[in-house]
Order: sequence, then C-alpha cells, then structure tokens
Amino acid sequence: MEDHNCQLTGKQNDLPPEIMHEILSRLPVKSLCRFKCVSNPWRSLISNPKFIAKHSKAIENKDVFFQRRRLVFTDRDHHYLYSLDLYQFFNQNLAVLKNCKENKDNVDVGGPVAVATELDFIKCLFPYKPISYDGIVLNGGVHWLLGTVADDSLLILSFLLAEEEVREIPLPLIGTQPIELGVFRDWLCITLIEKATTNEFWIMKEYGVRESWTKMRVSIPYHQLSHSGFWRGSYDLMVFDESLVMYNFDDEKFWILSIRDVGKVGSVGIYVESLASLTTQDHAA
Repeated sequence: MEDHNCQLTGKQNDLPPEIMHEILSRLPVKSLCRFKCVSNPWRSLISNPKFIAKHSKAIENKDVFFQRRRLVFTDRDHHYLYSLDLYQFFNQNLAVLKNCKENKDNVDVGGPVAVATELDFIKCLFPYKPISYDGIVLNGGVHWLLGTVADDSLLILSFLLAEEEVREIPLPLIGTQPIELGVFRDWLCITLIEKATTNEFWIMKEYGVRESWTKMRVSIPYHQLSHSGFWRGSYDLMVFDESLVMYNFDDEKFWILSIRDVGKVGSVGIYVESLASLTTQDHAA
C-alpha cells in the first residue's frame, strides 16, 4: 500500500497517508465501492489485497463490527431477497423508538441461524427420530429437536463440530405441547407451535444446563416467532408472524418496522459485509 502514499495526498490534504488508510479501512463496503470512482490511485488502493485484509481485520473493533452488520431477509409474497444496513436503520428509528417509549405506546414506525441438514445418519446410529430436519447452529455445534424411539419424549441433540461429539440437551418442563427449536440472541430457544397465539417462549441461559431454562414473556401475541440475530441493549429485532418488529424487553413495548415495497417477511439472518471478492479469490487460486 506504500505506493499509494504520495498519490492519495494532495495540497489541500494535511492527513498523513497512514491516517487516511486507517480511516478508509473503517468505512462501509458500499462507500468504498463508490470511492473507487474518485481516482485511479483510490481504486488501486481499495482493490489492493493488503488493504482488503486490513479492512476485514477492522471488525475486531466493536463499533466497526456493529456498523458492518447487515440484515438479510426474504419477502414471502414476492420471493425477493433484501439486504438492510442495520446500523443506519437502527439509528434512524432510535429517536422514534425513544419518543414512543416516553409516550408509552406501541406504534408502527412506518418506514436474527438455521441450516438444513439431513438426519438419516442419526436415525441409523442412535435411538432417536427427527421432529424437524432443520439444524440450528450455536456454540460450535448443530442442534436438532428429536424424539426418543423408546417413549416419544423430546430432547435436543447437539453435534459439536470440532470435537465430533454428540450430546443430549434436556428441554424445559413444559409438558407435551408441540414446540419448535430456535435461537434467541446467543441462547437456545423453544417456542410453542400449533396454537392460535401465545405470549411465552423459553431460553437456555446456561448452555446445556436444564435448570437455566427461563420463561420469557412478550406483550405481543404471536403464532410464529424468530429472532433476526440482531440486538442492541434491550432492543431485539424479531419476526412476529411475518412482520419485522423491534421489541424492547425493558418495558415490553414493540414497534412494527415497515420497509418500503416489502410485505410479509420470510426468513431472516445477519451477515458482516466484506470487500473480499470470491471471483478474485477463485482466479488467484
């Protein structure tokens, strides 16, 4: 990157090249892609593998990591895939959220994991039968909701990828109600299904410990509930029955977040943007 030092500095720019590199390395990918049009030296710098590596490493800074995260979700009605800048979206709506909190109202302000994995090998080797073929990735392992062949009791089976170990995780004492396995923040989550509406779900606050299952209540009834993987303080971005909702667990208030041209929300997830190009890496290999 040293070759760009003189070319990136001009008569009206008093910043040393190292400082400019540091600033650029913290910027969002979309902005850097636009800055490639500034000049050939800028384009060359931003495309430089050393700068790309520096840009990727910058997410070790917590603030930069938060700014790089994006929400990806599908529109159930039109089958489109959308990407949303979470940092910008959250900050734009924060003033509205605070105002709603002060007024103690739930307001529509206008405008996270699952991996499909076959369970056939588990059915052959272990005395379980699958309830769902969707695996939930958490804490370095894949988790499935299974029933035992012996008595049809339910449990969570985890497969730790690094250790290649299988482990049983007990469920909360909730009787025989139909349930679904998911993730809430960094915890395993159990929600009820086949009910008209419900206001409760359970989270496992200490991984693998049955006594740590904790009941959570929400003020908005739901039939289907999932977490986007994004939260900030007491605010959690969740999907309640195909609607994107910002929920505040401090005061149990919520705000339906409408996004232009998007009707019902389907699946959601979080990713961190990067300058790295898969095409470039393939050619380089």
